[in-house]
Amino acid sequence: MRYILSFLCLFVFARARTIYKVYETGQCLSPASPITEVSKCQQQSQAIGWPDDSATSVSFSSYLPTGCILKTATDDLRVYAKDSALDCSSDYKCLCEITAEDCAPGLNRAACLCSDNVCTRETGLVCSSGSCSHAPECLEGLNDDVCWCGSALDCTPLSGLKCSSGSCSHAEICPNRVGTVSNVETCRCGSTDCSSVIGSYCHSESSTCRAACPGGTYVSHLLQCEPCDKKGYYCPSGSTQSSSSFKCPAGRFGDISGLKSADECKRCAAGRYSIIPGITSGDHCTGRCSAGKWSSEVGLSSDELCLGRCPAGTFSHEMGLVSDTQCMGRCSAGKWSSGIGLTSDDQCSLCSAGKWSSEIGLTLDDLCLGRCPAGTYSDKTGLISSEQCKVCASNKYQDEIGKTICKGCPDNKIIVDTATPSKHDSVEDCEIVVPVCDASKYLEDNQCKSCSESFTCDGTVKLDCPPGFYCPGDGPAIACPMGRYGELKSQTNAETACTQCLAGTYQNVIGQTYCSRGCPRGKFGETKGAENEEMGCRDCPRGYLCASLSMNRPDHCPLGSYQDEIGQQLCKFCPLDTYSEAIAATECVSCGSTKDGNPLRTTGLGANSQTQCEFVAKTCPTGQRPTNKEVCEACPKGFYGNQKGTRCILCPKGFSQSEPGKQTCNVCRSYRCKALYGSADSSERPPEMWEPAFHKIVHEIDSNPFPVEIVVVYGSLVFIIMIIIGSHRLCPACFKHGDLMFSGDHIVEDTHARRILETRLGAAFTLSLPFVVALISVFIFTAENKIITNGLIPIATTEIASRAGLYKNIHITYKTESASKADDCSDIKTHTQLNCSSKQQLVSPFVCQINAECVINPPFGGQHDFSIEMADRWQSAIVNIVTDTWNHSQYNISTVIEPQDPLAGTMELPSTIDYDVIRSKSHDHQEQEVEYGLQMTTRNKHFITTKIGTEYGTHVTTLRFFSTETLFVRESKSKLGLITQIGTVLTLTLSAISGLRVAKLGIEKCIDKCYTKIFQIVPEDIHRRVTILEERNNIESEGTSVAPKKKTTDEEIHTDEVTGRKYTYNPVTRKSVWLTL
Repeated sequence: MRYILSFLCLFVFARARTIYKVYETGQCLSPASPITEVSKCQQQSQAIGWPDDSATSVSFSSYLPTGCILKTATDDLRVYAKDSALDCSSDYKCLCEITAEDCAPGLNRAACLCSDNVCTRETGLVCSSGSCSHAPECLEGLNDDVCWCGSALDCTPLSGLKCSSGSCSHAEICPNRVGTVSNVETCRCGSTDCSSVIGSYCHSESSTCRAACPGGTYVSHLLQCEPCDKKGYYCPSGSTQSSSSFKCPAGRFGDISGLKSADECKRCAAGRYSIIPGITSGDHCTGRCSAGKWSSEVGLSSDELCLGRCPAGTFSHEMGLVSDTQCMGRCSAGKWSSGIGLTSDDQCSLCSAGKWSSEIGLTLDDLCLGRCPAGTYSDKTGLISSEQCKVCASNKYQDEIGKTICKGCPDNKIIVDTATPSKHDSVEDCEIVVPVCDASKYLEDNQCKSCSESFTCDGTVKLDCPPGFYCPGDGPAIACPMGRYGELKSQTNAETACTQCLAGTYQNVIGQTYCSRGCPRGKFGETKGAENEEMGCRDCPRGYLCASLSMNRPDHCPLGSYQDEIGQQLCKFCPLDTYSEAIAATECVSCGSTKDGNPLRTTGLGANSQTQCEFVAKTCPTGQRPTNKEVCEACPKGFYGNQKGTRCILCPKGFSQSEPGKQTCNVCRSYRCKALYGSADSSERPPEMWEPAFHKIVHEIDSNPFPVEIVVVYGSLVFIIMIIIGSHRLCPACFKHGDLMFSGDHIVEDTHARRILETRLGAAFTLSLPFVVALISVFIFTAENKIITNGLIPIATTEIASRAGLYKNIHITYKTESASKADDCSDIKTHTQLNCSSKQQLVSPFVCQINAECVINPPFGGQHDFSIEMADRWQSAIVNIVTDTWNHSQYNISTVIEPQDPLAGTMELPSTIDYDVIRSKSHDHQEQEVEYGLQMTTRNKHFITTKIGTEYGTHVTTLRFFSTETLFVRESKSKLGLITQIGTVLTLTLSAISGLRVAKLGIEKCIDKCYTKIFQIVPEDIHRRVTILEERNNIESEGTSVAPKKKTTDEEIHTDEVTGRKYTYNPVTRKSVWLTL
């Protein structure tokens, strides 16, 4: 957004304007340019009223200047586009095009338009009331701005601001040329001169002069004044190179960004301080004036600056006090202090021996006004009442007050009493000789008594065992050894009396009541009961700091710092271009570089995250761009450079550039140039026409539903059946006894006997029945006996073989087109973690093809990328993805890449084409065959495009294959088992028998009718069957009586062939009756 606003400002305040002038001398030189387009020449000549407005283009001339020319002798308008050294004249007038910015009122530094006049170095660069005049006269030597050098020309920054002998030249080369340090006087900066007026900061690579950045801003890598956007830092006016160059000093903090000086950093509150610069909040002023100190001043940077001290007689263990009135502690009774800054009552001095005081807050020992009375003494300090004064021991007295010892009785006299002061307040109290006791006893009532536990004896008195000692009862007290201390009195053994010094402290003196020594800064202690520093303290390890005394464990270095030495009090900040994301680091990690090889840098010390490592782009002269190795190269053909020297941009459609290192593109008219980005020539070859497609190719199985063998078997069986049935009349009459399955029953009416009618046709059907069964069996056992199921299952629930190439191969073809001719495909590379082999091939002067074959190994789950990195001249393309055949089918997907703007994907953010890949398995249980493969569909595509050029002249397109965690399974199983097939054969056989029964009756009726109709003499078996089957009852009509049976002479006697019994048959009535015996 900042660059867009800058551009708009430039557009508003520095808009260029074009005018047209007629030259009769010289040539159309800068800022003027010749008109070489016929249409423009005609249009402008008509606008100024020349007599001829129909221009003729001249291909060669030895007398015409370059441009739009009016030959005054003939009033002919000519356009000569080739370079010519001839000047304009009154015979050949030149119409020149002048494009420049409007002049500012007053002095200008470059050619500009002052109303309809052109202000140049020759005419003067001062614009006033629509006319041009020369600048003020130059000083001899260096000048700060545009001036007139006493000749016909003005000196400008581009011509040089040094005036000498009437000519302009450049000053000496600037000593500071990187844009970060100001130059004192006028100097040369690349192709221009810089001065205090134009700008004293020089960046020679871009020939840029600029003024100092104001306070609150810093100079970016693009030489722009950027806001100082980091809290805790300030940016003074000048050339601050980073928003983190100047930290708010210790004792101050910056809770807002954009500070201009250290004075704008807020001060830590009274009673607080901070030794760390660059903090962002008053809460980060973590230091507090230590105990016994106070300060009402703000902005302190160390504890030493807390100058206030608790006054004499007072103390405070609280930190962060802002006034001496907050020192609430007072030296307790029996103590005093003339010192200041005390932190506890223990630091108060005790009233000297022989004195006592019950008052608090005393400031002098002389104010301890109490004195031990006569007969008593005190060898201890800090007494708070006279009751604490001891009575003189036996054989001693004291006749004065406030004494620390008692006087001995003279002349071997003794005083037996040890408890009454009045018996020791005068020498007259010394009377008789008393016994002398050894050190393990004490004197009581003029007798030596044994000392007891928890007491110490010295031969005269028995006293409580003091702290720091223990008394087992044998006389003198035993001191606690080194490394221990005692806080309790009247202890009898070392275990209860003497406590080990805590970790971080030690004691090298015996008989002490506390451990007065602590590990120094840079060390810490882990050992209890240490007797000296060597035993109790060790150096702070690497990666840690030990900033205070008596530490029992080290503190780890925070993020953004490290410590590579032992025994240190503080940690070091990570240097520039390194960072530390871990606590207790012993070294910092280098920022490294991007995937493209560009170094990553930090903007200050103490980076605590890799995200603070940023890429800072290199800038090059205009018409060039930096490579990924930070080397400048000229923009190639078909490109033009941006004005910042950071990128090269493809010529848009309809424009071309045939030379490298240019900043503009030229209009072109070929169809290819108008259709593609980045044209470098005028080739008329039409661009490639590609179409997207999705095909699922199914390979048909060459299977014949009626194999020859099966047809022969069917035909043979049917033929045999037909022969047997068709020839049954040729068989003898006895053949009918073979009718085992199809004989018919007939009821003899009078006796209701059942007669079986066997026929030769039934015998033929019985004989053909095995062939019918065979026919059914062939049909059942040769029909396709398969059932196919499809489904998706979680891949984790099945076992997958791990052999290489399990899912076969994916074939990738990437065909891309350049607007200009290419010599080879060496600027195209592939990157993938798949097992792929690829090669590049130039298939035409404008088209390069990448062929890749990827072997798909299991498990092939999740996302897999195939990236193609190519020079940005390769834009439009077609991607063809083909899978190997699986289950007699394969997929062929073609995707066309034709973005509206040039592609600009990177390895981190590429243009992508996504495919859904389904891992598939086919299992034929009958053939015991398993086949793995892939099914594929296209998902979507996303193109990264730009109108401002790619970063390093390359772009990346990535083919992404997404595989779900499921497996597509196609299973082929038997539809019917063997037992089921046999049961089916039997069922169909029974159905066939029933059908044959019906068929037999129909065929017999047909045969019988045919014989009876055609032949006069009917075969006997047919005659008998007809007569038997046509038996019927002579049923009288209702109301009539049945005539009595009479045996007629026409009745015939026959013998039944099956049973051998006799029966009569009446041919008239067609009735048969069994003969009874």
